[in-house]
Amino acid sequence: MRQPAYLLTFLLFFGILFSLTAQPTYFKVKVENVGEAYPFSQSGVFHTPVGAAAPGPILPGGVYEFDFEAAPGSYLSFATMFVQSNDLFYAPAESGIALYDEMGNPMTGDLTDQLLLWDSGTEINQAPGEGADQAPRQSGMDVGMADPDNTVRLVNDSYDYPMTGEVIRFTLIHNGGTSFTGQIENVSTSATLALSDGSTVAVPLAPGVFVVHTAPAPLFTEGEMDRGEGLEGVAEDGNTGLLGETIHAHTGITPVLSPGAFVVHGGMDPLFSAGEMDRGEGLVAIAEDGNPEMLALVLQNATSMTGGAFAVPVGGSGPAPIGPGGAYEFVIASGPTGKLSLVSMFVQSNDLFYAPDGMGVALFTENGMPVSGDITEYFDLWDVGSEINEIPGIGLNQAPRQSGADTGADDPDNTVRLVNDGFTYPADESVIRVTLMPLETTQFTVRVENVSTPETLPTGDGSSVAVPLSPGFWALHATPAPLFSVGAPDRGQGLEEIAEDGDPAVLAETLAGKMGTPRGAFTTPAGGMDPAPAFPGEAYEFTITAAPGIYLSLATMFVQSNDLFYAPGEMGVPLFDENGDPISGDITEYFDLWDAGTEENEQPGVGPNQAPRQSGPDMGAMDMDDLVRLVNDAYSYPADEDVIRVTINPVVETGTAKIQVIHAAESQTLEVKINGAVISPAFAYRTATPYLEVPAGTPLTIELTPVGGPIPADQVETIEVELESGETYVAAAYGTFDPDDEFPFGVALFSPAVATAESGNVALSFFHGANGVGVVEVLHNGSSLFSGAAYSTFDDFVDFPAADFELSIPGLGDYEGSFGFWSGKSAVIFASGTAGSSDIQPWVALSNGGTYPLSMIDNFVDNGISVEHLNGTATATTPPTAVVFPNPAKGLTTLQYELPESTRVNIRLSDLRGNLIRTIYQGTAAEGVHQITEDISDLPGGMYLYSIVTDETVQTLRLMVR
Repeated sequence: MRQPAYLLTFLLFFGILFSLTAQPTYFKVKVENVGEAYPFSQSGVFHTPVGAAAPGPILPGGVYEFDFEAAPGSYLSFATMFVQSNDLFYAPAESGIALYDEMGNPMTGDLTDQLLLWDSGTEINQAPGEGADQAPRQSGMDVGMADPDNTVRLVNDSYDYPMTGEVIRFTLIHNGGTSFTGQIENVSTSATLALSDGSTVAVPLAPGVFVVHTAPAPLFTEGEMDRGEGLEGVAEDGNTGLLGETIHAHTGITPVLSPGAFVVHGGMDPLFSAGEMDRGEGLVAIAEDGNPEMLALVLQNATSMTGGAFAVPVGGSGPAPIGPGGAYEFVIASGPTGKLSLVSMFVQSNDLFYAPDGMGVALFTENGMPVSGDITEYFDLWDVGSEINEIPGIGLNQAPRQSGADTGADDPDNTVRLVNDGFTYPADESVIRVTLMPLETTQFTVRVENVSTPETLPTGDGSSVAVPLSPGFWALHATPAPLFSVGAPDRGQGLEEIAEDGDPAVLAETLAGKMGTPRGAFTTPAGGMDPAPAFPGEAYEFTITAAPGIYLSLATMFVQSNDLFYAPGEMGVPLFDENGDPISGDITEYFDLWDAGTEENEQPGVGPNQAPRQSGPDMGAMDMDDLVRLVNDAYSYPADEDVIRVTINPVVETGTAKIQVIHAAESQTLEVKINGAVISPAFAYRTATPYLEVPAGTPLTIELTPVGGPIPADQVETIEVELESGETYVAAAYGTFDPDDEFPFGVALFSPAVATAESGNVALSFFHGANGVGVVEVLHNGSSLFSGAAYSTFDDFVDFPAADFELSIPGLGDYEGSFGFWSGKSAVIFASGTAGSSDIQPWVALSNGGTYPLSMIDNFVDNGISVEHLNGTATATTPPTAVVFPNPAKGLTTLQYELPESTRVNIRLSDLRGNLIRTIYQGTAAEGVHQITEDISDLPGGMYLYSIVTDETVQTLRLMVR
């Protein structure tokens, strides 16, 4: 098929523009609600009678008053002592007094009928007004006898008490809005309480506490013991101290954070400008109602920055606000000049939100390293200036209580500003925590293949044609719809040019400055030299790098059409599964044929205004339905999988693993086969010097067969294992072959990934194949560990405390040395040679790689080949949490680790053989997160190891140097 000239008009442009997007750094952003859930919204103490200058009880005619704020759904509880008693008090039922009726109208007036006389169950009751242990007469506090019925209950004893209304009157006054006044009046007289001698007395009322709440039973539960929170002090002595402190500690605003919006940007003021009016782009909808949809859409359509919404809490199934303990998480991508801004509503308000200032939060340090850790210090509480503020947590026009969106009165100061209204708000860091964590990445190869044939598309006249695929555009994203929104018009950013003419240049140019969106074009079919459409059997290939939480979108034209294109839906293709593992294989199922809604469709493969036949771009008639949609017209189209196949595969890092086979068989030739090939056919003690390298990731089969005897096939020892890049395995064979006996060889296999010892121990085994040596003695720290003629010290590994060893082998000369290694590791000590000769070769195979002469063992710790805990012991503790980023790296890389407590730390960088390259840090580090940036520009490409050794733990991380 002839390639239209107009399809190549963008090629020179691409030659200049497309070095494409530099590889970004991916971050996980976590927004947490670190606030506390408070059961009480208001509380306090009433202790000073109206008109008095000092605290005291109220006598007949005396009044206590207390003011409070309460929202619909709230209740009021209080307690005041019936002073002529041991432990009685007036209070409403445990659920309190409803402050609003079912219609939401405030309650007012005389509510004394809701008060009851309660017994706190702490002292035995005496005759009211006469008991020697009652407040007016007792010699001190808490002098009465304990009540055997120690439950809080309505008073029920053998004494007579006046009616509640004869002692106390409670009046509730509504002051407007959410403001109330509670009034407690002593209406008793000197004749109210009759005594046994015929006289009468009044009943004083003591200072008390009040609490506004939604949770039931704030002060006591009927039928249960007093909680020990201070009610006893009120009921026995009129002492409000402890109960007042207790309820105050549980009084406050329970903070709630709303779904919000975020943006990665390069310039200033991406969401608002302090001191100026809101821009009308959706910030008000978040600040007033916690709705990020409008602002997220604006940010998605922006061409200079990348943003979206975070709405689903961690562990949630749908959009929702988060209370204390809840969190949102999302992933962003950014280059070295990127900054992050985000907004989330302080829900207990009219129009307040948390956000950084117009500068945003820089995602990289001045040295170009990714920022990691807590960035809450950059966040403040802002007022969007759209509604007048009400008391936080109580206002009737605040999101949890308002009857609908936008019900509050207009704010006369309509500028965005830091909140400053006279109300009290919790400290920012006691409500919200925002953290950044750079993520490790995976590289993928994406292949977009044309699988059509000349018979794929019938043209209506009995003939058929193939369907070329055009150059296209890809983007990586964490939020939906990077290229189009279903049911919305094309954004005019360049999708039309792909869908109509197969030209990704406009979209590339438009999004060239879009911060935080890795993107690029695929233009040249694999094996080709120049940009061109992909015809049957051809494919585009490109590589991407992504982290968990990132999606892939791409668009390529169905060339036999006016404006159709293949693409996944708005969300794109997830690049990682639920476990965070990279996907691989055929992903065509995610792709559909879409109509850009820009040109009227013609018969596919025939229309004169379609790319292969049109005289120039943009020649077709305008589509009256101008929305991006799945193709749905009167024409027939081939199944997607008959035209396009899209596959993706993680790029497997090239590398090798190492294997060594060691044996100590007495005078035997041992044949070693690896994957069927003979590696060691002679009398040898190891397969290679020092290791045989094998491709990483391939199954590895090791067969150990003595040569020279009839060995049944089922007695051949076989080890099967799959090695990863950089791993080292040692296979040890030992024993004596006798053709008349069963095959007696045993095999030990260990590697850095295999812990053969129990926690706190190391595993040690000794083998020898020394010619002419009948008895070999092995000493451990001066004590005989083994002495005998066997070729193995033990049937298997034996555990020893993780500490230094001193070993000598008298039968093989005077070789001595000491070494130390850590819990969960293992070693095999081998000796071979002839007694008394100069070719004796004692050596040690360590589980973290390497086989070394015994005389070198005392250098192991210094060389970083083996590491002991710094305190010489090993306990089962959690290792430091650590991550290396970027990884792979070139130039600079950062190691971040977290310590649960202050400890000594030794951080080393070594190669895969365990050879120390340099010590990164040695000293004491405090509890918390630490970062160390290291210049690795001097290291050749390959895999390296970071070892973080503390008093109790060892952690090893891999670093790939490009």
